[in-house]
Amino acid sequence: MTGVKADDILGIGDYEYSLPFYGFRQPILIDLVLQSDPNLEAEYEAVKRNGMSLTGEVFISSFGTNGSHIWAKASPLYDSNGNITGAIESLRDITERKKTENALKESESKFRLLFERSADAMFLMDGKKFIDCNNAAVEMMKCSSRDELLDIHPSQISPERQRDGRSSREKSEEMIKEAFRNGTHKFEWIRRRSNGEEFPVIITLTAIPWKGGQILHVTVKDITERKAAEKSLLESRELYRNL
Repeated sequence: MTGVKADDILGIGDYEYSLPFYGFRQPILIDLVLQSDPNLEAEYEAVKRNGMSLTGEVFISSFGTNGSHIWAKASPLYDSNGNITGAIESLRDITERKKTENALKESESKFRLLFERSADAMFLMDGKKFIDCNNAAVEMMKCSSRDELLDIHPSQISPERQRDGRSSREKSEEMIKEAFRNGTHKFEWIRRRSNGEEFPVIITLTAIPWKGGQILHVTVKDITERKAAEKSLLESRELYRNL
């Protein structure tokens, strides 16, 4: 990690072990094992103590190409009689992991922004119930708050049966399985607002990774006007045919 050979550092004191990392001599986590130092602890992210062992993370701007994130764990060393004779510290370069975490946070932040500000009604569901929705969904369903739409199954905001006569509960379960199986699924549906009004929609289910598993991103588009236009067109054609 440092490029320093053991022979060049063994037996040397005066915080020699901090030079490859910081470029100057200073105490590091191992020195906190035998003597606490609030100022030194403040340099580490979330120092945790478990008995006399400590773990923490620190960003060292002078170490590596563009600085490095280092995870460290320090513990006391004991002799055969149980007396403390020194300390030992393990170091791990977690720079790449931190880059991945930061990229993920940035990606989640962008997704959240798009999700919240979208004019389309959107939901997130874990396969059994809605776990989140945006304001457009609240407005579409004529609810007073998001709470009315969370922790419920999609069939609970649908009529008992769809237009093909099938149970909304049974059919929605089938659509969910199809989305998880193929990654995405698009279909027409009948929704029911909080005031009891029923209206046609097109639903797109997309499976997305989430905390080590998968959830569904749900987009709902109200197609009431389109359906009305289609009905008018059919009626006009029928009238023309009769004439």
